[in-house]
Amino acid sequence: MIAIQLFGITESKNLVAWRELVSEALEELEIDFNIQVVSDLEQFIRYDLIGIPALVIGEEVLFQRELPDLQELVAILREKIENTEPNQSVA
Repeated sequence: MIAIQLFGITESKNLVAWRELVSEALEELEIDFNIQVVSDLEQFIRYDLIGIPALVIGEEVLFQRELPDLQELVAILREKIENTEPNQSVA
């Protein structure tokens, strides 16, 4: 299972839209996933975020403030997942 973190203000319009788009992309890839919403300021600082919402997979910040369209997001997530070794956790 892939754990994904979405950083932002819980239930904000932007964060809800991001969650829906990321979920749709991962479902298209037929990947089992868990999306964790993070709204703790200390975590924002830990990842040195300059804008929210933000998408983090593992320890890598993939996007801040803006997401690409669905097809580009699918391609980026596919590449990220394919470059992860089988026993290596993406989260």
